[in-house]
Amino acid sequence: MREKFDCEIVGIEPSTQAGCEAANRRIPIYRGTAESLPVPDGAFDLVIYGFCLYLTDPADWLRIVAEGDRVLTDTGHMIIHDFYYPKIPYAQRYHHRDDVLSYHMNFSALWLAHPGYRRVYGSGGDNNVESVTVLGKFPVFEVRP
Repeated sequence: MREKFDCEIVGIEPSTQAGCEAANRRIPIYRGTAESLPVPDGAFDLVIYGFCLYLTDPADWLRIVAEGDRVLTDTGHMIIHDFYYPKIPYAQRYHHRDDVLSYHMNFSALWLAHPGYRRVYGSGGDNNVESVTVLGKFPVFEVRP
């Protein structure tokens, strides 16, 4: 993205190993997680959740939504790139670690519950492939005298 769109990028990553790999590619990285993003309000025009929300704890989902909203500009966009989402949400043991659950659902629905977010693009879904959803953030209320 940096080369194609001539833009600044930054990653948020809890893993030291992935942070080192990003540093080797000259990608600025903050060590952190989605429920507590170490950046200022309105810092990004675009926030991408790439194959990570399925491993987050349901107890953190509302904080993750609030943090994503906080760091996104008022007219920004969000991309949620994840596995397909089933019609009925479910959890299963994570195949890499038996002590971890992975959650499968339409994560964009968490943001779409807010009137300031609209779906502007979507592909995939309940078809056993990955899904991509682009959400737009729009001003919610007009101020009347």
